Amino acid sequence: MKTKTLWKNILSRTNPDSAESKRFPKYVGTKNLFGSIEELEEWCFGSEGFGLPDSTGKAYALDKDLAILAGDINFKAYGPHCVFLPAKLNSVVQIEKGKLGQLAGVTPYTRGRWRMQYRDFEGVKHHGGIYNTEQQAHEAWKVKKSETFEQASRYALGIGLIKAARMFKQASDKIKE
Repeated sequence: MKTKTLWKNILSRTNPDSAESKRFPKYVGTKNLFGSIEELEEWCFGSEGFGLPDSTGKAYALDKDLAILAGDINFKAYGPHCVFLPAKLNSVVQIEKGKLGQLAGVTPYTRGRWRMQYRDFEGVKHHGGIYNTEQQAHEAWKVKKSETFEQASRYALGIGLIKAARMFKQASDKIKE
């Protein structure tokens, strides 16, 4: 991806009045910490993964969320804390959210019980069991998500994404807390 296109995408995603922000609520409140396209370009050219294609030929995506999961930053923003990830790793960053008020990776089952669901490293959805409490199901989900982050860390390291590997490892450790 060219930096000009990346810059336009960042501006669109961080502008609350843009069509993209309105269409995708996940971008609401996202900040742009790059002061200019020149600052973005300088950062990009020194970043692991910039301009590389993944196994399908698609350019690595700029990911803002891994830094939050790793504990490096506590708000949604595009900035120097971000990493470029192939689609396979970018999908691992997503957290399976429960419905409003429910814990991640958990959905109601029958008779007051709870089902745990997770996506593995390959993106395949699994049902991880039925639990008596929402908290028990969530704890089981945390174990699986931590394992997935550890796999992602090893994969990132294997393709030379040192910063991303460190951040996935931190996310794995943090989710266990």
